[in-house]
Amino acid sequence: MADKSGVQVWRAAFLLVDFALHHASVFADETILELGCGIGLASLVLSGVAKLVLATDCDVDALAIADENLRWNLHGPCRLRRLDWTRRGLPLAVEPFGWSNRDRTALERARFVLASDVLYDDDVADAFLTKLTELLLENASRTAIIATEKRAVFSAVTLSVVHLGYDAFEARICRHVTLASPSLTERGRTRYACKDCSAKAATPFLAATRLSMHGIPQAFAYDRQEMLELWLIHGLINAPEPA
Repeated sequence: MADKSGVQVWRAAFLLVDFALHHASVFADETILELGCGIGLASLVLSGVAKLVLATDCDVDALAIADENLRWNLHGPCRLRRLDWTRRGLPLAVEPFGWSNRDRTALERARFVLASDVLYDDDVADAFLTKLTELLLENASRTAIIATEKRAVFSAVTLSVVHLGYDAFEARICRHVTLASPSLTERGRTRYACKDCSAKAATPFLAATRLSMHGIPQAFAYDRQEMLELWLIHGLINAPEPA
């Protein structure tokens, strides 16, 4: 049976849009790149606060549903495009949900990368983190905001409780570099050195801070449980400086 998780709406998507609505002034003049947009709930809301949303997914069926949702609902500037995390490069404009030269230019301007509920499987998480790192390396001014749900399952392999996808994400976070007061508006340092994190790692570690949900109004009816988390990725560890 085909995986249909991409055509459902998950709790973390509601948390992401609550966060975006709460910080609408930050995104007002920005282009947002959304990774794993699914059927486009977050895309619809984000397009109402941002200058432009590039909503992406690798699932063409999900993008087709998102396209219908855009047709039937009021929204701001939003373009649905296909993006495969396992491949470099972008589909051509002649392909379904392909990228035009205008889209590519808009992508270069995107300063914020947003994603929700993309950490549910180890292989998917690895592909997501690889693509996210690639995007952060391409533009040193980029920051990412991830909303996720930490799901616990019992592993018959390790005979212990694991969190599929989330554990892979957590393993990539540098625990030695933190921001006392993480800011969405400051365009400061995004490259960090850490002697405790191996500079010879296959991919750079992430400089990340977990954000508090306290004070974020809840605009949607969903169970905002303690396993829901918000993360700000504000840089890379031991990453090469952009040319």
